[in-house]
Amino acid sequence: MTTLETPAPQHVSLRPGPAPVAAAGASKIAVVLALVLAAVGVVAVRDAVIGLGWASGSTWLPAVADIVDGVTPGGWLIPAGVALAVVGLALMVVALSPRRRTVVAVRAETPVYLTVDGIAKLATARARDVAGVVDARATASRRRIVLRCRVTRDDSGALRRTVADAVTQTLGALERPPRVVVRTRTEETS
Repeated sequence: MTTLETPAPQHVSLRPGPAPVAAAGASKIAVVLALVLAAVGVVAVRDAVIGLGWASGSTWLPAVADIVDGVTPGGWLIPAGVALAVVGLALMVVALSPRRRTVVAVRAETPVYLTVDGIAKLATARARDVAGVVDARATASRRRIVLRCRVTRDDSGALRRTVADAVTQTLGALERPPRVVVRTRTEETS
């Protein structure tokens, strides 16, 4: 009888993947340019269909060519060329600019990220757990969270500090915790 030996597990070190980022700024420009190119293609196909006699009507491209053919150089040519060069340089800057980070890293052994909306929801949930807070809403950026809390009592900022401390402690697991700003409004009791 033979026994099968299982090999000892090996520790494999994996490199973490990159942090999620927003879509490239050039993608929006590319969509617009693609739509313009598609429209030119539609006009070309329309003129081809008319040229083959499959449809009746007048073609558009020869009329555009006749208009462009009659253009003579003028004083407007240099400013137009400079403007097109500036637009081209601006498009290059947009295409080569780094993409914006959309998440905040969490301190963990493996790469974990929270979106800005996730941070706002986490802060809102933690603020609602504080005694004296009736409701809370948060707006967040990567650097700052603004909590708007409806509270049952106003004790000259002590409750604001308690909410800020609780949320700051909860967000302490982030690599770069945002600054917490708490605004309270006392709820009228009847």
